[in-house]
Amino acid sequence: MPDVMKIDLSLGPFQAQVLSRIEKLAEEGFSARLWRKDPTLWKDSSKDMIQGALGWLDVPLAMKREAGEIGRFATSVKEAGFNHAVLLGMGGSSLAPMVFSNTFGSMPGYPELLVLDSTDPEAVKRVERMTDPLKTLFIVASKSGTTIEPLSFFDYFHDIVSRHKAQSPGDNFIAITDPGTGLEDLSKRLGFRRVFLNPPDIGGRYSALSYFGIVPASMTGIYLEKLFECVDEAVRACGPDVDGAENPGVLLGACLGVLAQAGRDKVTLVVSEGIEVLGLWIEQLLAESTGKEGKGLVPVTGEPLGAPVDYGPDRVFVRIGLRGDDEGLPELDALKDAGHPVLSMELDDKYRLGGEFFRWEVATAVAGSILGINPFDQPDVEDAKRRTRAYLEMMQAGEAPRALEASVEASKFTLSFAGPLRDAAAGAAAPEEALRRFTAFLEQGSYLAVLPYIDPWDEEFSGAVTSMRRFVKERFKVATQFGYGPRYLHSTGQLHKGGPPNGVFLIIIPSRDTGYDGVEIPGKGYTFRDLELAQAVGDMEALAARQRPVAVLGLRGTCSEELVESFKDFESLLETAVAG
Repeated sequence: MPDVMKIDLSLGPFQAQVLSRIEKLAEEGFSARLWRKDPTLWKDSSKDMIQGALGWLDVPLAMKREAGEIGRFATSVKEAGFNHAVLLGMGGSSLAPMVFSNTFGSMPGYPELLVLDSTDPEAVKRVERMTDPLKTLFIVASKSGTTIEPLSFFDYFHDIVSRHKAQSPGDNFIAITDPGTGLEDLSKRLGFRRVFLNPPDIGGRYSALSYFGIVPASMTGIYLEKLFECVDEAVRACGPDVDGAENPGVLLGACLGVLAQAGRDKVTLVVSEGIEVLGLWIEQLLAESTGKEGKGLVPVTGEPLGAPVDYGPDRVFVRIGLRGDDEGLPELDALKDAGHPVLSMELDDKYRLGGEFFRWEVATAVAGSILGINPFDQPDVEDAKRRTRAYLEMMQAGEAPRALEASVEASKFTLSFAGPLRDAAAGAAAPEEALRRFTAFLEQGSYLAVLPYIDPWDEEFSGAVTSMRRFVKERFKVATQFGYGPRYLHSTGQLHKGGPPNGVFLIIIPSRDTGYDGVEIPGKGYTFRDLELAQAVGDMEALAARQRPVAVLGLRGTCSEELVESFKDFESLLETAVAG
């Protein structure tokens, strides 16, 4: 194993189990069979589907061959005078570009890359305010070509560009999609500057090193040759002739899979500042790939590190650090000493992220095999989408949208409950009592998922949620997830509905009666606010149908400051309700 891909392991009492599994994987020829695309590594019943989802193994070499052409296209965009490139995507088509954008920024003269993956009207308007429509290249990214969020973003921004530029508005758009999709047809009909057709045998969450990740990255002037040197090293290290602990992908995947089977399923990611968005990409890869059939890895990102006493026996800590960054190391040393498993990886350069993408893809495939699931499907995602579509069709037909029935009303927020929480909280006379009944579900081994439909660029709101996560972790000793909607629907949503039934869910929305600006989607008959609410309610119903405990927190406020104030009021009441 190359030194740059070394993993320092502190496995405590689990070391023998992990080493035994690694030996078994070597005996079974896992590495060679993976590269032969042998579907029996996972599910005999899904052979065709699995064989058609392993293109991520081949795409690094294909993209390396295309790097020169992609770079030339990026140069042409720069020379055309674009100041911004805006990625309109969701989930697998947005998280890798977000990693590149946040990690590398833009080289001099190249456009600034922004990623829009929120249907919150404030987020959409924020991107509009930050950009000049005449000097912005919009990248519409959707594998299926039918994903509602990027197509809604396209409708909105194409309308704006067309009003400023009557001739050839399509010059300000490119598309990334699979061959034969409606998005490919749309791009040709409207004269997009370019359409990139991705290999169809790659799932969205495995597409970081395909056109979906590399084309947006190239807009920033990133050195693709250097990136693919690091990818090449990872591909060789994880190659078909590298078995057992010498293979960094197999080693990592075996650790995660074995620890999950031993009850250590909360994969707590500790990522260096500067590359921290990598945690969001890993979160989607692990959660959507492994969270099914009542099993799964529960990734935890952005949770403040604490003392050993703050954690239950369900954690494994994974540190991904940049060389010279000692952030979090004293806390991790204390966790090792307390017997928690800790896996540590150090990157000597940000370009090593290219290799990390591939290492984690292999590791996820290995962990899926150990757990006995198919890591390439997402069988429980469609239900929330179906419920969202039904909600939107009601509004388009002129019917009044279904109102959430508030179980509890406070001065600055409302609470509604679904699933097992509906009966548990019934009859609560005051918000404090309802919150005590809500937190009663936070038992050892569970996790709390905080899921706001709020502008993800709102740093004050994010900070308030981080404060609440710290309190919940310390008070209840449970893991906390934090994912903005609708991003989380394409990231952790599969895990929430198909994974272990130990999640407790807090969906956060602005109350509908507050006058929160809707922002019309051209030609649809509903607003981004309507779409956002439909997605929140659709997910609530899908979770409740699987008997997951759900609370919906409605924040009263007409602007960001008021919403943050309402959330802090809820947080304060929560702490008071469970004091002592």
